Amino acid sequence: MSHLVKGSLALGTAGTAAGGFYLGKELLGEKESKTIRQYLSDSGFQLISDLKEGEKEQWTEEFKSDKSKIKQLLGTSEDEDAKGGELLKGWCEARLKQGYSETNKDLDGVKNYCVMRTVASQLLRAGKKVLNPEDTNNTKWEATYNKRKSTTTLSPKSQIAGLTGSWSDSQDTKNNDLPIIKSWCKSKTSGLFLAKDKDSVYTPVENWCTEDGAKVEAQ
Repeated sequence: MSHLVKGSLALGTAGTAAGGFYLGKELLGEKESKTIRQYLSDSGFQLISDLKEGEKEQWTEEFKSDKSKIKQLLGTSEDEDAKGGELLKGWCEARLKQGYSETNKDLDGVKNYCVMRTVASQLLRAGKKVLNPEDTNNTKWEATYNKRKSTTTLSPKSQIAGLTGSWSDSQDTKNNDLPIIKSWCKSKTSGLFLAKDKDSVYTPVENWCTEDGAKVEAQ
């Protein structure tokens, strides 16, 4: 084999190795440059900042949901909910742009306060005890059910998809109603909490699907 051919092969091998090193470095660089926003999106989180409507109200409700801890996180004494929500939004936007790292000191705060949460999570933050749909002991469910039965204007049966009739009916339908209510509660509590739907979704769920619902009087 001539020196020319050997030299060409050597250069080709070196070029391939260099190309592989460059490509590997490029891919590694892409991995290292992933932002916290990208990491959360890839992990299945939905960001508050990605809401197409109701974003301002969502930040306000997020601030209200854990005000003391969020104020400490932000290093602010702001107590007004809307202004606090704006501060939280700014904090989140800045952190979401940071490079992702498991050791990032703000990662837990971002996961706690910059992403959408379920209705159940919102209820728990408010100190409410969510009833378990799988519970075969219906004592707590019945207590809440009976309270709803006594607040006919606040909680008509029509609020629950699948319930029929009205509270004024003389027939006791509790045994038929409870499985329907449990199924409805399971679906609603696992859905995302949306501030814009607070009155139409969150409040009825609080009234029908929590132990605390047994104490909610007609307004």
